[in-house]
Amino acid sequence: PLYWVGHSLGGILGYVVLQGDHAEALAGIVAVGSPGAFEHPNDMALLAGRFRGSIPLGQMPSRPATRFLIPAVKASPNNRIVRTIFNPENADPHRLVGFVAPGMENTGRGLGAQYTGWIADGHLTSRDGAVDYTEGLADVEVPALFLAGRVDHVVPAWTVREAYERFGSPDKTYEVLGVGWGTEHDYGHG
Repeated sequence: PLYWVGHSLGGILGYVVLQGDHAEALAGIVAVGSPGAFEHPNDMALLAGRFRGSIPLGQMPSRPATRFLIPAVKASPNNRIVRTIFNPENADPHRLVGFVAPGMENTGRGLGAQYTGWIADGHLTSRDGAVDYTEGLADVEVPALFLAGRVDHVVPAWTVREAYERFGSPDKTYEVLGVGWGTEHDYGHG
């Protein structure tokens, strides 16, 4: 059997696959830092939502932008940008530099518009709005594990919990990765 393991948008894509034509191919899902809805968005999501419709034609050059981020990580591994993505208290800043460029992908205009639409509307929907994947989670019945970082500023734990609560499977688990929840450190998004 095939299990979907996805981080952030990768987990959302798993939610979509589990509601589509290939759902029978999946025996379960592990979603790491993957929101189920944006009905209660954090400040970072609201900031991203302001850019609705402003992504230039083609792609937003996320990968080339990392050339500016890498020097910032090296110079100040505890800066606000780094803390937004990682918890530098449990992640080696020098190793983070090696993760940043390969971990980023350029974002197409359509995906950017869809993402900002999710924030504005509160639900994960198809680009044309015809399919509500947030509501569809109730019909998914495969085993699921939802992992959320306690200090995740990109996808806060409560947005991952929304996916867990909506998921139809009786075999599901929600875990917060943080001090007080059984881990030695607090984990962020990265």
